[in-house]
Amino acid sequence: DQHLTRFETHNKMGNANSSSTPKPADDVAATETTPTATDPSTPTEGTPTATATDPSTPATKQRPGTQPHPEELDLVFVVDCTASMGSYIEAAQNNIRKIMERIVAFEKTDARFGLVAYRDHPPQDRTFVTRTFDFTSSRKTMQSSIDWMSAQGGGDGPEAVAAGLKAAVDMDWRKGATKVMILIADAPPHGLGESGDGFPNGCPDGNDPLELARTMLQRGITCYPVGCEPALGQYNFARDFMCTLARITEGQAVTLSSAELLADVIIGGAQEEVALEKIMDEVSQEVEEEQAAATARGEALDEEELCTRVQFKLKSRGTRTRQMKHDSKMSAPQADTMSGMESLAAWRKAAPAPAPSAYAYGEELDGLEECAEMPRSRSAKPTRSKKKSKRTRGLSFSLSAARRASADSDDEEELYFATMAGAAAPSSKSASVGATTVTVEDDYISRDQVMRCMKKSAARSKH
Repeated sequence: DQHLTRFETHNKMGNANSSSTPKPADDVAATETTPTATDPSTPTEGTPTATATDPSTPATKQRPGTQPHPEELDLVFVVDCTASMGSYIEAAQNNIRKIMERIVAFEKTDARFGLVAYRDHPPQDRTFVTRTFDFTSSRKTMQSSIDWMSAQGGGDGPEAVAAGLKAAVDMDWRKGATKVMILIADAPPHGLGESGDGFPNGCPDGNDPLELARTMLQRGITCYPVGCEPALGQYNFARDFMCTLARITEGQAVTLSSAELLADVIIGGAQEEVALEKIMDEVSQEVEEEQAAATARGEALDEEELCTRVQFKLKSRGTRTRQMKHDSKMSAPQADTMSGMESLAAWRKAAPAPAPSAYAYGEELDGLEECAEMPRSRSAKPTRSKKKSKRTRGLSFSLSAARRASADSDDEEELYFATMAGAAAPSSKSASVGATTVTVEDDYISRDQVMRCMKKSAARSKH
């Protein structure tokens, strides 16, 4: 913990540096844009430099759309801190030091970490909308930031996701670094078209998550959305949104049915992105050469064919990179349509009519955290406190109706939530499957990785 940066929280409702926010005793002020201390006269490992005394050695030319310092990593956690997220927040608190250590150890990555916590807009939640904890390379400072989070509050189901994304985009990212955002959530943003949304036209602050996603792509920020099941699947379009966010920013969406693998997803996503940024220039060079050769032959190449040829050439000469591999499946039938929309307003015009969701008649359940860990038994029934909170008022529990409508479903968790809303559970054919394994492996560069590099480079070049 020798390299400390400013530890500061911002309450987007106007309460900056809240006295309730712990401040580490060893915190010292530092300029946010200052990377881990190095001698500027000494080139860092992996950074291409020209030999000043040899005029015949040309300076390395950086291609448009590539990052000049991919060995630097800025990673921000954007975390839903409402009542249902307790197990995931606890997993982050228990594993943040291990996460930081493993990411830093990967090829000596110069990493900084930040956090944006969010809940919801008033009157749905009056505690806070977002809190921002600035970038730091100190494990002790980051542990303090993560420990500040607690799971409570919420409101109507959809949360202030757009406000959280906006706060993260506005952070002090290093211009030339690899940039990764990890969104950890079990509810969609406002304005997606969900039943019972307290802000059906979207974020009351005017933040549009689809527009923000395209801004992220242009600025080189890759998003890895982590969908927390089973709650996420009880909305009509939440899974589609998570996949859309990953598609637009060229990241990966992963669904988890428990918090056990959260650390592996974070580490895997960070390592893969650093590795891809390091070979981005090589991929861009192959794209340029393949396009030039096709033009010389009078051949028109579409993006798919270009990607296939570039991946074949790279693999043929043994190009390998890090890859996060997992067995999760996130069913998102509307993701193709949603990812083609420029705004949520355009999406709502094109979206199919929503079916009643588990939150259509009430607000998010206080016991949702426990629901995520309930025994997989059809005899399990929801437990309710004697006092009805505003979050359970008006819910209809109809076990027999749900069972009749979903006799073919093998997913007890989805049956359980459908029971709470008195609605039919989704069929097992469309259900998402939470990851049971997450690994990071060295392998030949995949076609998907080449396509992601191509799209990132093209978007950044235009920007």
